[in-house]
Amino acid sequence: MELRNMKRFLFIAFILASIIVIFISHTHYDQKLATIADEAEDMKVEASPATIEEESASVESFINTLELGGLLEEVVDQNKDDEILVMVFGSSAITSVEEKESMPHMLLPYLQTLLPDQNIALTVMDVKDATSSDVLADNYIDKVIRNKPDLLVMEPLLFNDFDKVDLDESLDHLETIMADLTEKLPDTTIVLSPANPIDDEKYVALVDQVKSFSKDQNYFFADRWEEKIKKSDQSLFTNEKLLTEVGHLIWTEFLIEYFVK
Repeated sequence: MELRNMKRFLFIAFILASIIVIFISHTHYDQKLATIADEAEDMKVEASPATIEEESASVESFINTLELGGLLEEVVDQNKDDEILVMVFGSSAITSVEEKESMPHMLLPYLQTLLPDQNIALTVMDVKDATSSDVLADNYIDKVIRNKPDLLVMEPLLFNDFDKVDLDESLDHLETIMADLTEKLPDTTIVLSPANPIDDEKYVALVDQVKSFSKDQNYFFADRWEEKIKKSDQSLFTNEKLLTEVGHLIWTEFLIEYFVK
């Protein structure tokens, strides 16, 4: 009887010890994960001086071929003594690469080089995989309006809407979004610029519809993909049909060209 009680006691002790070990291990693991997250959050990637010099030389080389004019000159004239707030709004197509190599963040050094005497701030609103329906339902546009940008580059979410939202419905949503923006941001210059082309007839039709809509409404529409890249050039696209760093550079430079001409 005593032997049986001893076995029972040892069994219970073993179970309790196991639970304590598991609890301690789990707590340690959670703390380790939290530490890793904190370190990642605080981590800042800084380019080496050599990289900065190479990028500056590339930007200056491109900017030297341009003269200030067009939409950008109008924005500067309206904000000569103030900071210019540039905002880029779009889906994950605008941030498909590392931040410093994405179109929105590459715009800033180009604009700063073109406008050395002007203070310029950049805000990026990435709605990730949200469709135009989601954007309207979740009041993303109100957030844009509250920021009151001077120059707003809008990727019209064609990439997200494709195969998820009916073409006519997608166009109706865009019309609603643009009507709201133009009414509440009368001093903001808004440029629509679709994401990279997809080799699909339905997507091409969607882009063409948005282009026609923009023309009818006198909206600025920057789309020079066809003359800048070949859809078959796989080096410009990821497996998810998003842009690589090279594609983002092309997008950045044709937007700058559009701004000044």
